[in-house]
Amino acid sequence: MQELLSTIIKINQNIIDTLKATIVVISLVLLAVTGVQLYIVLTTDTESDISYFLKLAEDLHGDIDAEFLKENVTELAGIISSPNLGESKPIALAISHGIFMTNAYRERFYDLMSVTDATLVLKNALIQEGGLFLNSYHNLREALNDSLNEDYDSRDSNIHKVLSKLDEALALRYPNTAAIERWLGEPGKPD
Repeated sequence: MQELLSTIIKINQNIIDTLKATIVVISLVLLAVTGVQLYIVLTTDTESDISYFLKLAEDLHGDIDAEFLKENVTELAGIISSPNLGESKPIALAISHGIFMTNAYRERFYDLMSVTDATLVLKNALIQEGGLFLNSYHNLREALNDSLNEDYDSRDSNIHKVLSKLDEALALRYPNTAAIERWLGEPGKPD
């Protein structure tokens, strides 16, 4: 009986020792993480980095005229939808120019360096906006090809996608502009 009691006491002591060691290890890990975070905070000028990010985002965002894109895409969609398409080369050239322009616009946002989770959210929204503008031109190209192949149902479906993507891009554009302006008005205080 005493042997059993002695074994139980040893097991309990081992459990207690293991718990103590675990607490020490967890404490050391927390201390190390806190030290690294403190080092990052002390060596990083986050407010300055956020300000730089926002100014660059504002410049890049202002490089494209949303009203021009809206008019251009809508006009091209109308031309492609018309029963008498006419010469397709100028239309294809205008679509290619739009694809080049919107792709370059979107790609530039990938180079923005996010400094906080909030700036990453804004960066992703700007990339998404550019991608939607780009998709509208890609769908225009598909609609033009459908029209040239006399597949009018597919053309009409692609025209619907064009206008839908354009509306989505414009719906993102204005909140993105407002977010940049709001953040620039309150440097270092993103949402």
